[in-house]
Amino acid sequence: MDYCRQIIEDMNFNKKQFRSKLQIRLLAVGGEHSIPNMGESLQPYFENVASLVIAESGHFVPEEQPVALADALTAFPQMRVIMSMAAMISATGCEYWFPAKRYGWGWGFPITWQGLLVFAGYTLLLVVGAFELPPKRMLAAYLIYVTVLSLALLCVCWLKGEPPRWRWGAD
Repeated sequence: MDYCRQIIEDMNFNKKQFRSKLQIRLLAVGGEHSIPNMGESLQPYFENVASLVIAESGHFVPEEQPVALADALTAFPQMRVIMSMAAMISATGCEYWFPAKRYGWGWGFPITWQGLLVFAGYTLLLVVGAFELPPKRMLAAYLIYVTVLSLALLCVCWLKGEPPRWRWGAD
């Protein structure tokens, strides 16, 4: 009970302690039915904040959606490359998981944690398939497996990616 009474005073104290933004990456997690934009409130205090909204969850995300949270936390360390791109995209309100390529036709590296999970899953399944269906012994089965996986990735990119078109540079 005392915690709730002191929270405003604690918040003011903490604000006075911050002289500059902390130089760490932070994943701010909120439930869809609780605080969905948790990261926005933390951006004044951290240089690199990624905001994650767990669907169909309220205030107690670990209890309500443990698998979704575990998947996101597992993927977070690999997100270093795309964090700044994702921040730019979220600032503009874009909801694409995969951007269109700058040159040619198709999609580039994922720019959201969902796209990164799809790409990591695709890569992991390719590696598992190479062990389960050794190409030296089962070439036809392995090629069918890779084709099906690649078609599945293509479908996800088509549904969740920026509409592709031929591009050449800054078009």
